[in-house]
Amino acid sequence: LLLLPGHSHAQSTESPPATIDQGAQADAGRPLAFVRRFKPQVNIFNRASQKYMSAKQGERLFDGDTLATGENGYAAVQFMDRSLAKVTPNSVLLVNGSVDDDTRSTSTRVLLNAGEVLMDVDEGTRSTFEVATSTSVATVKGTEFGSSTEPTGQSTHYVLEGTVDVLATESGQTEEITGGMFARVSADGQTITTGEMDESTRERRREAFDQTDEKMTPKTLRLRFRDEDGTLREIDLNYYENEGGESSQSTENNDE
Repeated sequence: LLLLPGHSHAQSTESPPATIDQGAQADAGRPLAFVRRFKPQVNIFNRASQKYMSAKQGERLFDGDTLATGENGYAAVQFMDRSLAKVTPNSVLLVNGSVDDDTRSTSTRVLLNAGEVLMDVDEGTRSTFEVATSTSVATVKGTEFGSSTEPTGQSTHYVLEGTVDVLATESGQTEEITGGMFARVSADGQTITTGEMDESTRERRREAFDQTDEKMTPKTLRLRFRDEDGTLREIDLNYYENEGGESSQSTENNDE
């Protein structure tokens, strides 16, 4: 019943991921976010140690750290400004940011190298929040939205609630999108195409946003047995299921 998670397909341990220049760096001892919940497979590249490690609940993310999900991996990343990122399978994101000690506000940029991230940015925050791809930057203020990037370089941003400003990095073209809209940035970073999502697409996006937490909730199997002394004991096995219903990992918790 105990299965170990495989290595993430969306990462390489041979060399660290590239970082982005964002001016002031966060203090090395000050985390920008932490892993609130996750479902294997999820790994983190720690910039300070230059090593990959398996994620665990409460794992802190510092400026320059990278989180990578595997084929069946999900993660909920809570930022210090109360914004929440839901990371879908086969995604790689790098966290950069700085903290203003006087105002306690943060400036955060998530660089999405692969896959898709679903964002819930607190509208009451005094911080700035951006999601960048290789060809675009989405700047948000209090909204629910998603961003994805393709291997070709094309990226898509869509809004469920609120407002997002989208920038095509090569041409400098900008477009504002609001609830129910999408913006697609070309692979060369030159043009932005905007439009309205149809009702079925909006509903599908909304369900994906809401169901991500459910996918990160483990199921529990309780086993009872007698030990060598004849004492009845119980073991709770927390496990996750893949889309096909197969168990992806179990963790053992003794209840004595």
